[in-house]
Parts: sequence; C-alpha cells; structure tokens
Amino acid sequence: MTSQELATELRGSGRTAGGIHVTPDRAMQLAAVYSCVRVRSELLAQIPLFVLRRETTGRTRALNHPLFPLLNAQPNEFQTSFEWREMCEAHLCLSGNAYNLKTYVRGQLAELIPLAPSLMEVSQDPTTKRIRYSLRLPSGEPKEFTAAQILHFRGQSLDGFTGLSPVGYQRELIGMGLQMVEHGARQFSNGAMIGGVLEHPGALSKPARERLRDDFDARHSGLSNAHKTLLLEEGMKFNATGMNAKDAQFLESRKMSRTEIAGMFRVPPHLIGDNERSTFSNMEQADIGVVKYTLGPTLGRWEGRMNLDLLTPAERAAGLYTHFVVDGLLRGDYKTRTEGYQKAIAAGWMSPNEVRELEDLDRVDGLDYYQRPLATEALGPDGGQGGT
Repeated sequence: MTSQELATELRGSGRTAGGIHVTPDRAMQLAAVYSCVRVRSELLAQIPLFVLRRETTGRTRALNHPLFPLLNAQPNEFQTSFEWREMCEAHLCLSGNAYNLKTYVRGQLAELIPLAPSLMEVSQDPTTKRIRYSLRLPSGEPKEFTAAQILHFRGQSLDGFTGLSPVGYQRELIGMGLQMVEHGARQFSNGAMIGGVLEHPGALSKPARERLRDDFDARHSGLSNAHKTLLLEEGMKFNATGMNAKDAQFLESRKMSRTEIAGMFRVPPHLIGDNERSTFSNMEQADIGVVKYTLGPTLGRWEGRMNLDLLTPAERAAGLYTHFVVDGLLRGDYKTRTEGYQKAIAAGWMSPNEVRELEDLDRVDGLDYYQRPLATEALGPDGGQGGT
C-alpha cells in the first residue's frame, strides 16, 4: 500500500471486499451510522461548556475571558456553539479528526472556523518533529498551516498526530450494511420477489422468448404491479424461484449489522431505535452509561485539547480551564433528585443555592449556608468537643 493509499484509508475512504466505495458521506446514508453520529454529536453539543477559574474558595466562571463567549455562545460568525460542537463531534465520529482554523484580531483569538477533514493532510517534520497541516483549496492548491494555527481534535491515534478513522477501519461492516439496504430496496422494487421461471410446454423461438419475457416484466415486475392477476396461455406455468427476505434471514442480518454499528460507536441500541432487548430499568442504566463510558472519554479529549491549544501556559497556571458540566445528564427523575438534594443539604456538603443552580434556578439571598448535622460536632485537638 502506498503512502497516498494509506492516507486515503485513514481519512475514511476505501473499497470493501464486495466493491462498495465507503466514505464518511456514504456511511451516513446507512440509518444506523446516521443515528449513532447524531446521538453522539447532539449529546455533546447540548452539554454546557464553560471557561472556569480555580480559586481558593472553589471555582468560578471566567465570564470576562475572551474564550468564554466563543465556546459558550458563538465560535464564528455563522455557527452557534451548539452547531459548532455538533459538527466537530460528527467529524470525529466519522473521520477520527476535527480541524478548526484559529483566527486572531489584534492578538486575541476571534474565531474558530471548522475545516473539512477530507481536505486536510497532516504530517510530521522528520527533523523538527513538528506537526504540519496542509489544506487543499478549491483551486487544488495546498495552503500550509502550523500546529499553532489549528485546533485539532483527534480520536484514537497510532502515530500521535492523526486520529484513526472509524469509517475507514470499519468499512467492511458499514459496506455490508449498505449492501443489505440496496438488496432490500431491489427486492421491493421487484414486488418483494427475487424472480421466477416461465415454463412453456413447447419450444419458443428466440424472438418469441424475448417478447414474452419483456411483456411479462412490464406487466408484473415492480412494487406497483405486485398482486396483479397473472394470466398464462398455451399451458404455460410460472414457477417462483429464490427465497423471500424472512426465509433468507435477511432481517436478522440487518439487525445484527445495526447492533454491531451501535457497538462500534459505543451507543446503546435503544438510542438508535433498537428496543428489542431493552427494558425500562436497563435503559435508565444505559443512559447513565452513555455519560460515563461514551461521553466521558470524548469530553476528556475535548477539554484536554482546548486547554492546551486555546489557553496560554500562563492562563493555565493561573487556574483557567475549560469544562463540560454533565451534572444535568446524570440526574435521575424529580423524586430521586429532590431526595438526594435533601440529604446533601442535611449532611452539610451542599447549600440550597447550589441546588438551585443545578436545577437552573436563580440564586436567592440568604441560601448560601451549610447546615451542620445535629449528631455531628467538630472535635478539638485533644479529642474533646471543640468550640461552643
């Protein structure tokens, strides 16, 4: 395999053993892939994203930092924060890489502009080991960028600077799914019947055979001609051939493909419409698992890269960092939440105002206190009760 062929494969393009050309765009035509990418990208996009500052008394939102409105509201002139994050995560899911050009105004970061992964080439200088980026312009000419100019979210990597393409590495699985969809569409376009044989008691000339076949196909093939009355003359018989979709376990194969694709993206099957093995109790646990095992690594990937590429070393040393607030996704039903809040307030490790913030309610004066449990008293250095 040449270096160019390898680069093409890593970006998610390539042919399967069955001859299907699988690209990220083509993969999205498969319902299971589309659903998984949509679930992951929309989940990540809806999580509040803030720039925070660590302080001695806790952490506060760095509302006056120029990065805060970019990440929380509008990263560029044509996208909201939700749309930008949704797009970047979709790029990550399909190609394993999401690229953004950083633009500056008077030395201050002004925009994050997403770039198409299919147009990017990433390489490492053999001497300096620095990462270089090359964007293919509409004219076909390359435009070079340094690593400092690009915000690059990358998935799992084998070389350290390019993420592996899930579509490229799993193109056989996706290609099989695309082939099954095409096979099913062809079956239904032919009246959900694979074919048949017309049996004539005599011998027909070649022109007569062709006229008979063409006339029969015109009158009885296709979904619009299904279940029409079949009239045969001169002792002819029609013998159906092949098996229908159910007999060939076609539907079972499609279910298996859908389940495997859900596993590939680490998305619970019930989130993409496969409820065959789901119950209310295990769906609730699966939803929590999505936050911990699906979103958890992804959010860590996002936060780490934004902290490194969007904040200066001095800002990081001063306690600034980016953070996704996932508390809302981990909350249970209203009854469970209120019971948990009551216990937290009674135990003294949450204030009423902190609870109000979790429920997206305004803070109220006088509710910043922490209760001391009646059965608990601080001990002095000598083991006795301390204070009055």
